[in-house]
Amino acid sequence: NGANMFVTVWIGEIDFDTGKVTYVNAGHNQPIVLRPSTDEPVAYIKTRASLVLGAVGGAKYRSQELQLAPGEGIYLYTDGITEQHDAHADMFGEKRLLDTVADTLKSNPEFVTPTSSPIVASVLAQVDRHSGVAEQSDDRTQLVIRYNGPKPQAS
Repeated sequence: NGANMFVTVWIGEIDFDTGKVTYVNAGHNQPIVLRPSTDEPVAYIKTRASLVLGAVGGAKYRSQELQLAPGEGIYLYTDGITEQHDAHADMFGEKRLLDTVADTLKSNPEFVTPTSSPIVASVLAQVDRHSGVAEQSDDRTQLVIRYNGPKPQAS
Protein backbone atom coordinates (compact mmCIF):
# COMPACT_ATOMS: atom_id res chain seq x y z
CA ASN A 1 0.00 0.00 0.00
CA GLY A 2 1.11 3.57 -0.55
CA ALA A 3 1.49 4.36 3.14
CA ASN A 4 3.52 1.19 3.79
CA MET A 5 1.21 0.41 6.72
CA PHE A 6 0.32 -3.10 7.81
CA VAL A 7 -0.87 -5.03 10.84
CA THR A 8 -0.38 -8.58 12.05
CA VAL A 9 -3.47 -10.49 13.13
CA TRP A 10 -4.27 -13.84 14.69
CA ILE A 11 -8.00 -14.46 14.70
CA GLY A 12 -9.74 -17.57 15.88
CA GLU A 13 -13.18 -18.96 16.54
CA ILE A 14 -13.78 -21.72 19.06
CA ASP A 15 -16.64 -24.19 18.87
CA PHE A 16 -17.80 -24.38 22.49
CA ASP A 17 -19.36 -27.82 21.96
CA THR A 18 -16.26 -29.51 20.51
CA GLY A 19 -13.22 -27.39 21.42
CA LYS A 20 -12.23 -27.05 17.76
CA VAL A 21 -10.48 -23.73 17.08
CA THR A 22 -10.56 -22.47 13.50
CA TYR A 23 -8.06 -19.66 12.99
CA VAL A 24 -6.08 -17.55 10.53
CA ASN A 25 -2.61 -16.17 11.20
CA ALA A 26 -1.80 -13.06 9.19
CA GLY A 27 1.86 -12.59 10.04
CA HIS A 28 1.36 -12.65 13.81
CA ASN A 29 3.54 -14.30 16.45
CA GLN A 30 2.91 -18.01 16.92
CA PRO A 31 0.53 -18.54 19.86
CA ILE A 32 1.32 -21.07 22.57
CA VAL A 33 -1.03 -23.98 23.19
CA LEU A 34 -1.54 -24.82 26.87
CA ARG A 35 -2.08 -28.51 27.68
CA PRO A 36 -1.35 -28.87 31.41
CA SER A 37 -2.25 -32.57 31.69
CA THR A 38 -0.04 -33.80 28.83
CA ASP A 39 3.63 -34.71 28.36
CA GLU A 40 4.12 -31.47 26.41
CA PRO A 41 2.20 -28.88 28.45
CA VAL A 42 3.30 -25.87 26.36
CA ALA A 43 4.28 -25.61 22.71
CA TYR A 44 4.22 -23.02 20.00
CA ILE A 45 1.35 -23.66 17.60
CA LYS A 46 3.13 -24.54 14.38
CA THR A 47 1.22 -22.71 11.68
CA ARG A 48 1.91 -21.27 8.30
CA ALA A 49 1.59 -17.55 8.79
CA SER A 50 0.05 -15.71 5.87
CA LEU A 51 0.96 -12.20 4.77
CA VAL A 52 0.38 -9.34 7.16
CA LEU A 53 -2.84 -7.42 6.53
CA GLY A 54 -2.34 -4.47 4.21
CA ALA A 55 0.81 -5.73 2.49
CA VAL A 56 -0.83 -6.80 -0.78
CA GLY A 57 -4.33 -6.11 -2.01
CA GLY A 58 -6.45 -9.21 -2.62
CA ALA A 59 -4.26 -11.53 -0.52
CA LYS A 60 -5.83 -14.91 0.27
CA TYR A 61 -5.85 -16.23 3.81
CA ARG A 62 -6.30 -19.91 4.68
CA SER A 63 -7.88 -21.09 7.88
CA GLN A 64 -6.27 -23.78 10.00
CA GLU A 65 -7.61 -25.86 12.88
CA LEU A 66 -6.51 -26.80 16.37
CA GLN A 67 -8.33 -29.16 18.73
CA LEU A 68 -8.54 -28.29 22.41
CA ALA A 69 -9.66 -30.71 25.12
CA PRO A 70 -11.44 -29.43 28.23
CA GLY A 71 -8.91 -27.66 30.47
CA GLU A 72 -6.60 -26.72 27.59
CA GLY A 73 -6.06 -23.25 26.20
CA ILE A 74 -4.17 -20.76 24.09
CA TYR A 75 -1.80 -17.93 25.06
CA LEU A 76 -1.59 -15.05 22.56
CA TYR A 77 0.79 -12.10 22.75
CA THR A 78 2.19 -9.27 20.68
CA ASP A 79 5.82 -8.91 19.63
CA GLY A 80 6.38 -6.29 22.32
CA ILE A 81 6.78 -9.28 24.66
CA THR A 82 9.40 -11.26 22.75
CA GLU A 83 11.21 -8.27 21.23
CA GLN A 84 11.69 -6.34 24.48
CA HIS A 85 15.41 -5.56 24.80
CA ASP A 86 17.50 -5.27 27.93
CA ALA A 87 20.27 -2.68 28.41
CA HIS A 88 22.61 -4.83 26.26
CA ALA A 89 20.12 -5.09 23.34
CA ASP A 90 19.37 -8.77 24.16
CA MET A 91 15.74 -9.58 23.33
CA PHE A 92 13.47 -11.42 25.77
CA GLY A 93 12.84 -13.93 22.98
CA GLU A 94 10.65 -16.92 22.28
CA LYS A 95 12.60 -19.38 24.45
CA ARG A 96 12.34 -17.21 27.58
CA LEU A 97 8.66 -16.71 26.86
CA LEU A 98 8.01 -20.46 26.46
CA ASP A 99 10.01 -21.22 29.63
CA THR A 100 8.10 -18.57 31.61
CA VAL A 101 4.74 -19.88 30.43
CA ALA A 102 5.79 -23.49 31.18
CA ASP A 103 6.99 -22.63 34.69
CA THR A 104 3.81 -20.69 35.44
CA LEU A 105 1.56 -23.42 34.06
CA LYS A 106 3.37 -26.03 36.17
CA SER A 107 2.43 -24.21 39.38
CA ASN A 108 -0.97 -22.98 38.11
CA PRO A 109 -2.56 -25.75 36.01
CA GLU A 110 -5.91 -23.94 35.92
CA PHE A 111 -4.10 -20.85 34.43
CA VAL A 112 -7.26 -18.70 34.22
CA THR A 113 -9.40 -17.30 37.04
CA PRO A 114 -12.68 -15.41 36.60
CA THR A 115 -10.74 -12.14 36.67
CA SER A 116 -7.17 -12.80 35.52
CA SER A 117 -4.47 -15.23 34.50
CA PRO A 118 -1.26 -15.96 36.40
CA ILE A 119 0.42 -16.44 33.00
CA VAL A 120 -0.18 -12.80 32.04
CA ALA A 121 1.16 -11.53 35.37
CA SER A 122 4.19 -13.85 35.31
CA VAL A 123 5.18 -13.01 31.73
CA LEU A 124 4.86 -9.28 32.35
CA ALA A 125 6.99 -9.56 35.51
CA GLN A 126 9.68 -11.54 33.67
CA VAL A 127 9.73 -9.11 30.74
CA ASP A 128 10.04 -6.18 33.17
CA ARG A 129 12.84 -7.98 35.05
CA HIS A 130 14.61 -8.70 31.75
CA SER A 131 14.35 -5.16 30.41
CA GLY A 132 15.60 -3.53 33.61
CA VAL A 133 16.27 0.10 32.84
CA ALA A 134 15.73 -0.31 29.08
CA GLU A 135 12.75 1.61 27.75
CA GLN A 136 9.63 -0.29 26.70
CA SER A 137 9.82 -0.41 22.91
CA ASP A 138 6.37 -1.68 21.90
CA ASP A 139 3.00 -2.68 23.29
CA ARG A 140 2.84 -5.81 25.46
CA THR A 141 -0.60 -7.21 24.80
CA GLN A 142 -1.48 -10.68 26.11
CA LEU A 143 -4.58 -12.89 26.05
CA VAL A 144 -5.15 -16.28 27.63
CA ILE A 145 -8.18 -18.44 26.90
CA ARG A 146 -9.14 -21.81 28.38
CA TYR A 147 -11.66 -24.21 26.90
CA ASN A 148 -13.79 -25.54 29.72
CA GLY A 149 -15.70 -28.11 27.69
CA PRO A 150 -19.25 -28.16 26.40
CA LYS A 151 -22.00 -26.55 28.43
CA PRO A 152 -23.89 -29.19 30.40
CA GLN A 153 -27.32 -29.93 28.97
CA ALA A 154 -30.29 -28.81 31.05
CA SER A 155 -32.30 -31.74 32.36
